[in-house]
Amino acid sequence: MNTKTSRAFHIDGVTYYFNFLAFKRSFRTYNLQNNPKGTTLTQCEEILAGKLKVGQGTVHGWLCEKNGPIDLNAVKGLATELGLESYMELLYTKERLEDDIPMKITVTDRQLDSLKKIYDAFIIFLDEYSQTNGFNDYYPDFTDIEDANERRDAEIEFYKELHDKMYKVALIYQQESIVLHQLDIEDLEDLIYEDLPSLYVDQLDPEERKDAIIREDRTWREVSWEVAREYILDRLNEFMYQYF
Repeated sequence: MNTKTSRAFHIDGVTYYFNFLAFKRSFRTYNLQNNPKGTTLTQCEEILAGKLKVGQGTVHGWLCEKNGPIDLNAVKGLATELGLESYMELLYTKERLEDDIPMKITVTDRQLDSLKKIYDAFIIFLDEYSQTNGFNDYYPDFTDIEDANERRDAEIEFYKELHDKMYKVALIYQQESIVLHQLDIEDLEDLIYEDLPSLYVDQLDPEERKDAIIREDRTWREVSWEVAREYILDRLNEFMYQYF
């Protein structure tokens, strides 16, 4: 990933720059904490901007890797609001760039084509997920089925249909995996085989959702499908940014 250089900060004779990637990762956690009822990403930007007394466009610019905070006090305030132990987590030095910021990985055109096919499959899945309110529009009223066995079979069939939607993404990944086998794609596999199923199963079943674990040791408890989708998309983009 290419990291844009922000305003320089001089601390104890060392020059530091704002770490956009670290900020975006922390903002994802901040979004989960402040977005339990489905606040849009823009609204969460407004929440953070209000706490920092800056414009929403300023926070949006940081997420788009534009400019960065104007002074060190702004970085410190941002780190405090994000709940970071030290504001230094939002800074990096050019000397340690390779350690602090993952650089864009060189891949072949064929590998890029494979990654794009997988990305497009994700987007199609997430688009249908959004258009159907997290697949809730598909959710039948199983209580109308009086026979317990018939109700169980209907539930199994319903989740099988949703699983087939997820499997379309997995199938494209399997088709392209031979091209990608030399790359570190463990995070991509986790997204496909762990996060995507949780995205619909744990959102449709409130009882399951209570204890469903997502990354960073947080849970889906009371997290809406909108926030769940943004979380998955953010992780997908973070993975893809290494190559594009």
